[in-house]
Amino acid sequence: MSNSSNLAVIEGVDGVGKTTLAKLLAKRNRYKYFYTPLAPLSKIRREVEGLNDFNSRFYYYLAATIAAQVPLREFLNGGSKVIVDRYIYSTFATHQALGVNTQIVEFKKLPIIWPDRVILLSASSEIREKRRITRDEQTDYDRQIEQSPGILNKAQNIFKQLDGLIEIETSQLGIEEVYQRAISLLLEV
Repeated sequence: MSNSSNLAVIEGVDGVGKTTLAKLLAKRNRYKYFYTPLAPLSKIRREVEGLNDFNSRFYYYLAATIAAQVPLREFLNGGSKVIVDRYIYSTFATHQALGVNTQIVEFKKLPIIWPDRVILLSASSEIREKRRITRDEQTDYDRQIEQSPGILNKAQNIFKQLDGLIEIETSQLGIEEVYQRAISLLLEV
């Protein structure tokens, strides 16, 4: 992979195949797999989620993305390619779907590294639910908030309205087909 994205992001709601694809891309193409929030912010995630306050939750995930910039820069400056499993787009789309006024933060003025390529994975509600049932790794709080079909559908529609995301609809595709489409998009950069 000589001409490819150095910083690629895989986005979408739960159950579309983000983590599966990101880890497969990392394994096969020498990307570093990157997931936020990182420590020390990851250690307080449960407490923030327990506040039951979507505004606090929004700023927590926003802070987690900004805090991730130091290790991201180190990886990229060291010549590594990085694949991020959820990034700033998830913070905005999910919280907007939850009713948070995310427009009080100027999205494009954030002090973050902007990716070379953002791939948005999407899937039908039925497929997402089937996938979610098979993995059952979320916390109870996450299930209440982010697993409700109404919130997921709303967030997925918000993702589709964001600029610069290239969508792959995964409902009828196997992981190899999704991988092939994604790798061809990453090689276009």
